[in-house]
Amino acid sequence: MFKKIVLLFAILLSLTLCCGIVLPHAVADSTPLPEQRVRAAENGIPRAVADVSVLPEWVRVVEDGIYLYSTADGGTRTCTLLKSYYLSVLGESEGMYFVALLPEGADFPEITGYVRSSQVSPVELAPVSPCYPSVYISVNSGSTVMRLSPIASASVVTALLSAQRMCYYGSIYSEGTLWHFVLYGGKFGYVPAADVTDPVIPLHPTPLPSRPTTAPPSDTEPNDTDMDKTDTEGEERAASSEILLIAFVVILAVGLTLAALLPGNVNRRKLFEQDI
Repeated sequence: MFKKIVLLFAILLSLTLCCGIVLPHAVADSTPLPEQRVRAAENGIPRAVADVSVLPEWVRVVEDGIYLYSTADGGTRTCTLLKSYYLSVLGESEGMYFVALLPEGADFPEITGYVRSSQVSPVELAPVSPCYPSVYISVNSGSTVMRLSPIASASVVTALLSAQRMCYYGSIYSEGTLWHFVLYGGKFGYVPAADVTDPVIPLHPTPLPSRPTTAPPSDTEPNDTDMDKTDTEGEERAASSEILLIAFVVILAVGLTLAALLPGNVNRRKLFEQDI
């Protein structure tokens, strides 16, 4: 009876002390420290993702190489959009905005297409005119042809003679050749950039948003690397201390168990049992 009581006591003591050491450490590891949350905010990581449920009226092209697509699945590219200008948003479908390009002037009808919502910036206020530039280009060689798509083997839409003027909407590379997407005679098509004048497109009068800059760490303030190193060293020391404490508890439990089971303690156990 005595042996069972002592053995049970030793096991319960070991489990209680081990759980008291390990479980709080596990809970602490799963909870971000205040310093970590502050550091995440300083690095530009949002604490919560905003719920954007209202469709913006306008979006702005703030990067180069943003494509206008003719279909909502993004399978067919029409042309690259002109940086710094604005698009009118007509609808949204699975990560794509259905937009309209609104150049000014009777010669420039609006065109519609799709743009990836992640590649443009919503704006709150209506843009200053012009929303999209109205730019002419003209044939600078003897003649050229407008094709239905930016491929040398595509169907010919119309032939163009020297100095004939077209309405320019954008450009696209295809098969190693730069093509311009243009309107001529009420028809849209593509002409080789080498056969026409270069479009001159100034930036929109509204300045582009500036990119945030990160100042270099000063000599008097620790940088993130030093802070991370300090945190790691502290965690390693704490882990080592916990391992030593757990080992001590286990040794103590084993010692109590052996003390109850060794032959020299038989008389003591019998006397204890008689007293009971």
